[in-house]
Amino acid sequence: ARLQRCVVTRCGGFGVAVVDSAGGTFTDNSVDESCKCGVVCSGTSMATFERNVVADGSQGGFWTQDASRCVIRNNRVYNNLKTAMQVSDDSDPVVVENTITDGKGGGIVVHHRARGHFFKNTISNNSQAGVGLMDDAGPVFVGNSVVGNKSGGVVMAGRSKAVFLSNVISACNFAGVGLKESSAPLFDGNVIRENLGYGILVQGSATGSFQNCLIESNSKSGVCSTGSAKMHIENCTLTGGPELSQKTGVLLHDSSSATILGCSLHAHRGGNVVMRDQSSAKMTRNTVAETDGAGIVLQGQATAELYGNVMRAGKISNLVLLERSSLTSVGNSIVDSRGVGVLGMDSSRSVFAHSTVSGNAGAGLHFTGSAAVDMTLCTIKKNAGQGVHLEQSCRPSVHSCVMFDNSEGAMLMDEGLEGPLAVVGNLMLSWPKEGVPTVSIAPGFRPGASCKMVNNVVQTGLNQLPRELQELQKHNRGCSAKDAQVLLKNALDTLSQACPCLWRRAVVEQPTGDLCIGLPLELRWTDPEDFSHALAHVPPDPADGAR
Repeated sequence: ARLQRCVVTRCGGFGVAVVDSAGGTFTDNSVDESCKCGVVCSGTSMATFERNVVADGSQGGFWTQDASRCVIRNNRVYNNLKTAMQVSDDSDPVVVENTITDGKGGGIVVHHRARGHFFKNTISNNSQAGVGLMDDAGPVFVGNSVVGNKSGGVVMAGRSKAVFLSNVISACNFAGVGLKESSAPLFDGNVIRENLGYGILVQGSATGSFQNCLIESNSKSGVCSTGSAKMHIENCTLTGGPELSQKTGVLLHDSSSATILGCSLHAHRGGNVVMRDQSSAKMTRNTVAETDGAGIVLQGQATAELYGNVMRAGKISNLVLLERSSLTSVGNSIVDSRGVGVLGMDSSRSVFAHSTVSGNAGAGLHFTGSAAVDMTLCTIKKNAGQGVHLEQSCRPSVHSCVMFDNSEGAMLMDEGLEGPLAVVGNLMLSWPKEGVPTVSIAPGFRPGASCKMVNNVVQTGLNQLPRELQELQKHNRGCSAKDAQVLLKNALDTLSQACPCLWRRAVVEQPTGDLCIGLPLELRWTDPEDFSHALAHVPPDPADGAR
């Protein structure tokens, strides 16, 4: 059958119905004001619709159902009630270069077991979501523009498993992408920007995978996850843009979790990554930079593992640990904060290993309250405050770290600090700044039996301790400015030997100023000749679990 350049109007049922195994070509027609849908394809029909106008249908524009395989190309579908284009049952249409706009319901809805391939369509200004997927739907969307829809750009529910490639989703209310129930899509190479709510909102037990996407300038969070939702975010850019118009990059609530790999998160008003409640995240080889808040914030009982990331230029801090949060940080660079590099408070717990903390405008690391911290083989240097500031009831353990060229000294043990405390085997230098005490101990510091400060090399400071603390001098070693330079070179040389061996990621400085990686060596900083002893085992690459 062929229908061409006809006007089909005010039908009491469907405007055009292609049923059973029928086919046909329908071009350049106007189908409007149908009492049901403008066009329905059912059975195993295989019709082609091209350059038609389908408008004002009381139950929608197009409806493909059953096992139909229609081709819908370059049509204008507008001002329809309910859904502009509904795809149901086992239908599998090809929908190309259509304009689907100004609908009183949703733009495209795919449900039941339907599939469909949707290429280069414009889906805009619909009263509900631009694209709605539910049940076991499994369509593919490539190169579409989903713009200005009133109840979200793409909304998925049920067990739908769609694939979205190279789409633009923008200026939609509520969220650019909303996932709930057990939906599990893949988004690759999409642009999700300037939505009037969340860029991506993931709820319930949904599982979302986003890779190579730009998530930019959405008015709330770039990504927000709640419930027990799981996210995988890889090689994406999340940014608030020049106006910092996105509040946070990634916001995790409840028991939701995220794996964030190889992403750039920057220029947010309230923080690049904020974790609350019992949420968890594993972040590997990301750049987290330039926020008006803190780079990464952990609250509640949130837990995070950070491997090989660069965190820099946070206004408050690059990393903030609050309440009962827990952190493992291995091989990270924490640099150039406009405040402190790391702030640990309340009853937070953290472990830092093989990390560089450098160039921050306050202390490199500041721990207070009842925070517990374990630092091993870290390089802490060139911070405008102390390298490490410890106070109140915090519980520090600092082993085999290198601290030098911090403007206010390597370490401050402040009033109220009681321990348990272990500062063992560290290289603590004022070089090249002479006259600055390397270790400062406030008059209110009262070490108990659980305080252990031994086998450190301390350039200056311990010889200025009050009488009751001078016992510490016996268990640590001083050094001259000349010795300090030799010791520092040897220490950094040893760490640099491990550069080819650990994760291929640069985080520890060599004497040349280059960055490299260190291994967990049992170093004895007091004996330069021992710096060349055999390397310990190489730990597995933690990124392997994220791939």
